[in-house]
Amino acid sequence: MHGISLIGVSCSLDDSVRNLEFAKSQGYKAMIGIHPWMADNREFPEDKFEHLLSIYQVSGFGECGLDTESPSLNLGDQVHLLSGEIEFACRHHLPLNLHVRKAHGEMVRLLRRYRSQGVNGAVHNFTFSQELARDYLDCGMYLSVGRHLLKKSRRLLTSMQFAGPDHILLESDYDHVHSGPYDPELIIKLAWVYAEIFGLSFETACVKLRNNVTNFLKGVNS
Repeated sequence: MHGISLIGVSCSLDDSVRNLEFAKSQGYKAMIGIHPWMADNREFPEDKFEHLLSIYQVSGFGECGLDTESPSLNLGDQVHLLSGEIEFACRHHLPLNLHVRKAHGEMVRLLRRYRSQGVNGAVHNFTFSQELARDYLDCGMYLSVGRHLLKKSRRLLTSMQFAGPDHILLESDYDHVHSGPYDPELIIKLAWVYAEIFGLSFETACVKLRNNVTNFLKGVNS
């Protein structure tokens, strides 16, 4: 009814295959990728992901990124892996879904390196400062905001107002370890807060958010 878009992200090669198979049978959009917590090698297995592109409909690359608390790869190896992933995404015109934890400086530097190659996508679970919002927007990223928006922290509201309504995505991604039971009404609640922040009617907010998702998947962030 509200035009909610279901996009399934992946955390490993095997997870990517499962996600794509399920998406094919259930009719939703799927991304492929390697989460930094699931990475076990600094080299990106490009040939295996190329194979997935040859047999499935792929909507983006992620969840991938950098995380200083990853139990598997050190940050330097993560940067090496992510460089290969970004090059792959740029070559195939796939938007990125980025996980970043305590590594924003490294991430921004990496995105700037690939800006001329058309890197684009979204920073998952954005809760950060206006300065960091500016850096990511300059790198062609959307700010993807989740459940933390319900707390209406001044820092996040300021960042969203700076970004403007055309550069925001809403997400229902949930950390079941820390978040408790999933709230099936979460996206609707987030949309109401989004509408309030930008002084929009709920209906207008939903239209704008749908357009943002469409542009995100097309690699457009004007």
